[in-house]
Amino acid sequence: MFSPTKIKQEEHQTVADIKLQPKSLSELLAVAGHSRLQEDDGGNKKRLMTKLLMNVTIQRSLGVIKVVISPEKTVEDLIENVLEIYLKERRRPLLSETNPGCFELHYTQFNLKSLDREEKLMNLGSRNFFLCPRTSETIISSCSDEVKQAANSYFQLPRFMDFFL
Repeated sequence: MFSPTKIKQEEHQTVADIKLQPKSLSELLAVAGHSRLQEDDGGNKKRLMTKLLMNVTIQRSLGVIKVVISPEKTVEDLIENVLEIYLKERRRPLLSETNPGCFELHYTQFNLKSLDREEKLMNLGSRNFFLCPRTSETIISSCSDEVKQAANSYFQLPRFMDFFL
């Protein structure tokens, strides 16, 4: 039942105390230690995330790999963790290479530009990524270079024919 002392205790709560009280289970868990509180310049407390749930799809693999990781980690750390989980769970198909340096992380499979390996996860703006093997680095040549090579090879053919005559 209600007692007068309990009602008086509730009356003495300040507005700031009421704002900080959790209203849902997720807020309760956040206050219980799953997130940190940081004060900004105005003295207001702001919650910071301590862990992120990242979803990474590996090329030619079924399903997504879920990784719980700190937002302070880099893209390279995420690649290492994803490969570790993939190997630990013995997923198929087997990877031909397990070195994290041989893989690139993209926002989607349709995005050609890979993410910077030193970028922090909290700055990426997404939690869904696509991991694919790094393409072999080829020498970029212009069309004019290829035309010159082809032209030179055609002019050498008559010289070779003169040798046989």
